[in-house]
Order: sequence, then structure tokens, then C-alpha cells
Amino acid sequence: MIIDVFYIRGDFGEEARRTMRMQEALCFFWCCGFATFGLMQGGIPLIKGYLVAVALITINNVRTLGAHRWTGDGDAMSFEEQLLDTVDYPHRPWFTELWGPIGTRYHATHHLFPSMPYHNLGIAHRRLMEGLPQDSIYRDVVRVSLVGAIGELWTRSRNRKSNPVAGPADYSSTSAEDGKNAA
Repeated sequence: MIIDVFYIRGDFGEEARRTMRMQEALCFFWCCGFATFGLMQGGIPLIKGYLVAVALITINNVRTLGAHRWTGDGDAMSFEEQLLDTVDYPHRPWFTELWGPIGTRYHATHHLFPSMPYHNLGIAHRRLMEGLPQDSIYRDVVRVSLVGAIGELWTRSRNRKSNPVAGPADYSSTSAEDGKNAA
């Protein structure tokens, strides 16, 4: 899944294309079998499947809202701006693992090290926080709660609506301290 509709993935070779086609075909046939079974059962499994899909899509959309700060104005962003546009949630691991189980809670660290396996992102984040100076911009990506980060987004969007001439958001306007206070 990607947010930038103009992003073009690299060519991974014929074997990868063959694997992707096989996965697509198997998913298609599984969906056809599920739909057939659902219709044979009076449609109840289809309704349940639809409701589960809506719930999963909603959860994923909320996670996506919280993984980024959405401060760009549509133009290309520098590496630092891209980093500051993402969020890490290192606090409350028992709770954050429920909504961000596969590394979503360390999304900024993922942007620094995109090929790092998700199970190593937390370790990398802790090492960075231990080794970087107190004024490092990396410290500005930390938030305590998903609700607090979405609240910041809501506030910025309301401010932009009331002042549509305003340029891109100032990254320094919401620091890590603000995110802690919002939680």
C-alpha cells in the first residue's frame, strides 16, 4: 500500500512477478470461494466478512493518520522534512502493539532505515535516543499516544481551514513535549 499514487515500485524480476501473479490468482479464487460459500449460507458470512473488512480498513486508516504528521504542502520534501513528517510511539508498548503490531509504532525509524526488519525498529529507536544529542531533530518525532497525535493533526487542519493562505506547517510548532502533554 502506498499513499503517493505516482510512486512507481522497482522491477524485482520475473520470479517476483510470477509470485505476485500467483498470489493474486489465489486471492481471487479464495474470494470467489468465500462468496460462493456465503451465498449458499444465505449471505450471513458475506455480511460478517464485509463488516470485518470495514473494521480493518477503518483501523488501518486511523493508524495511517497517526503514522504521519501530514505537514507537507504537496511539494517534494527534504529528507529532514520527511523524517519530521513521521511519528514514533515508543511509550506504552502493551497498548501500542495492539494498534501498531508490525512496526507502525516506529514509523519514523522505518523512514530512516526502510529495509530494517520491523522487529528491530524498536531496538534501533532506543539506540538512537541514547546516542543522539538532546537537540537532535529525531527526538521531535516521538509521541506518546495515537489519540494525541491525531488531536494535533485535527488542530492543525482546523487552523489551516481558518487561514487557507498559510504555507506549510512549521515543524517546530509541535514538539515532542506537546505530544506528551496531549496524551
